Amino acid sequence: MMKFKTIFLTAPDSFGRGEEYGRRTRQEIGLCLDSYKKHFMTLRNLSWEEARKDACEYIPLVSGALPQETEMLRGVAAGSGYDFEDIMVLNTRYEILHYPAGASAPGECTSFAVLREASKDKKVYVGQNWDQHAMVVRHSVVLGMKLEDGTKIIGLTEAGQLLRNGMNSHGIGLASNSLHSSFDEHDLGIPGNFMRMRVLRSKSYAEMAEYISSVHRSVANNYCIASAENLAVDIEAIPKHPGLIYPKNGIVAHANHIVSNPEFDTSHGKKFRGERLWALLEAKRGEITLDYIKECLRDHQGYPESVCSHPHSGNGATDDPYKVWQTVASLIYDLDSLTMDLCCCNPCENEYSQIRLADIK
Repeated sequence: MMKFKTIFLTAPDSFGRGEEYGRRTRQEIGLCLDSYKKHFMTLRNLSWEEARKDACEYIPLVSGALPQETEMLRGVAAGSGYDFEDIMVLNTRYEILHYPAGASAPGECTSFAVLREASKDKKVYVGQNWDQHAMVVRHSVVLGMKLEDGTKIIGLTEAGQLLRNGMNSHGIGLASNSLHSSFDEHDLGIPGNFMRMRVLRSKSYAEMAEYISSVHRSVANNYCIASAENLAVDIEAIPKHPGLIYPKNGIVAHANHIVSNPEFDTSHGKKFRGERLWALLEAKRGEITLDYIKECLRDHQGYPESVCSHPHSGNGATDDPYKVWQTVASLIYDLDSLTMDLCCCNPCENEYSQIRLADIK
């Protein structure tokens, strides 16, 4: 069974956790850097030095606004032996590749949240199918840690990056998807990787929802968040125009097009995966189980650009892992039992394994 490397960090402070992270994933970080050096040139004809220059523009902003996250990345650089500027590129890749509009390939991820009234076991779930270029599989890792205040966090990410989705011991979790809006611009805002890590330090639904809705961003992103408080919302974090999509019948699902204000949407590709996942979950409302969620995440309507997305390219068939898109991971966070069910690559072809937050010491 294919699995991602799992690392539980034990250092007591942000820099130390980063240093341990960098040291233990040095090889994967090297693969990640090699991937994006080629990817930036292939997609945008952007040299690595140009990408480093773009990434460095964010350093004063994140150092002041999110010092814990910045210190962790300085530790990653120290532990891995790579330049801090290189690590910053990995953590601003979404922003660098996102603008101008249309620079990124269409479609990333289908996310969801299920509240107690919709689940058979009266639990709260949040998760996603993460769709990306096939290249990311070889350098993605599961990362767990315990913060100074005792908060435990676990999630999946690309090596060298802060978490891209996850949950914490306060019973909150998030999944994220790319968005493209007419308000995206080449400006400095809090990068998505930093934003997600900050959100995963939150102790309540209100805290994370307020932060996502109010923080300044330069490009759009989508956050599906939920809490064991039995609360959930999907936040389309469009610059200066955040849109909120609340659960219907205890279920919310979202893909990569703007729903709150469709006129802001500049995305490409098919626009049905979020609606399809909601309909599948709604069909078993009140009877939704963990196994049924897995079944929904294996859905192939619209194949190959389905909820369970199979290797494809917007320009036809290709074997190039830097161009082909597919589901690279499927994740379900149980915010009551505090477990993470994770499948590497397409869930229709591979098995889920479970990781417990309690295993982080």
